[in-house]
Amino acid sequence: MDNKESEVTDPTEPNEIQPIEAKEERILPTESGGEEKGQEEPSLDMDEMIPEQAKVGCRVMGRIALAREDGYLVSIGMKTDAWLPGRDAGVGGQDLKQGDSLEVILVKSDDRKGDYIVSRRRLEETEAWKRALVAYESKEPLDCRVTQSTKGGIRVDVGGLEGFIPGSLIDDRGGFTNLQSLVGKSFRALVIEAEEDRRGKNLILSRKAWLRRQQALRFDRFAKNHSVGSKLVAVVSRLMTKKREKRPFAALLDCDGMELFLHGEEVAWEKVPLDKVLSPGQELEVVVIRLDNDQEQVSVSIKATLPDPWKDPRLEKGAWLDATITSLTKFGVFMDVGQGIQGLAHKSELSMDIKAQPGKVVKKGQQVRARVLGCDPIRRELSLTLLTEEESKKPRGESFGETFEGGTNLGSLLQNLQKKKG
Repeated sequence: MDNKESEVTDPTEPNEIQPIEAKEERILPTESGGEEKGQEEPSLDMDEMIPEQAKVGCRVMGRIALAREDGYLVSIGMKTDAWLPGRDAGVGGQDLKQGDSLEVILVKSDDRKGDYIVSRRRLEETEAWKRALVAYESKEPLDCRVTQSTKGGIRVDVGGLEGFIPGSLIDDRGGFTNLQSLVGKSFRALVIEAEEDRRGKNLILSRKAWLRRQQALRFDRFAKNHSVGSKLVAVVSRLMTKKREKRPFAALLDCDGMELFLHGEEVAWEKVPLDKVLSPGQELEVVVIRLDNDQEQVSVSIKATLPDPWKDPRLEKGAWLDATITSLTKFGVFMDVGQGIQGLAHKSELSMDIKAQPGKVVKKGQQVRARVLGCDPIRRELSLTLLTEEESKKPRGESFGETFEGGTNLGSLLQNLQKKKG
């Protein structure tokens, strides 16, 4: 016992005296509640004084002790409160108030001052990254909120972690032209790339892939209950316009969550401007005309619910129709006879002069009376003439009305020749 006591170093001996600036006399509490003077505590690294659960990089629970404009003082059970900068407050950080409990991660400690810096954002990023890796492996979607638009796409917040969606992967109908309009909006997307290196975490997502997966599920369900020829009631979702064009060329309809494609040519038998006859929210009766398994697209038609104008009795052979000249060609003219039906009159059916050019006989936009020579509803062909039946029976050539000596014209001469042959 005496030997052990002799080995104890006397803190007052000159050889063991520490520099004055490193030496400090402390008043330590006694077990009885009193105080006594004791030797100075040895200088220790601050991290050695922090409990294991509160070391740098560890997660700790805390409570907001004071809320300031630039951040928060957080009580984490240490000798001093920790500082949570406003930029590290994480999702909904602006709504934190005094007394709120929260979990943070210790990111820095100052050995001299004893100050701690904590971050809620880094903790959220860590948790979000774990979820992103799980979602990547399981191919499950993640909720995203657009925070910024860039030249090549959009930046999104994924539960506290920043991700990127290229412009070509935002939508399954093509890239958005106004990415700024997406800022603040939320949607789901699939993780297509999740890598981590010394530069940080790289998270790439695709909303397009998620939309296509959902479309595939809806298409399969729709195809099981409907087929070509099925009649449906659908609602107009939006009109579609091509780039550099003012008029819409098609419309997208919704039927119990399934998107239906209605081309402008399927709205009516005659050509009509879609924006004049269709509007979002309008309810329509349509017929399924195509189920595209490869594109998982359903095409519908309105005009298929209407009577076929090509089977109209007014198109019978010999009937006279009111028509409008729509175009002239070297071989004849096209005429509109109503209900979207175009008929053709060969140049030989325009006048008695079979060599007369169409432009010399009629003009575009001219209203005429035309006689039906034939109609094929299957091939959608209508043959017309401007000649009467009597004129069609007469021999024709150049200048039928030209009169020769003796009062005879070319038509009469041809008739006489035919009679002689007969």
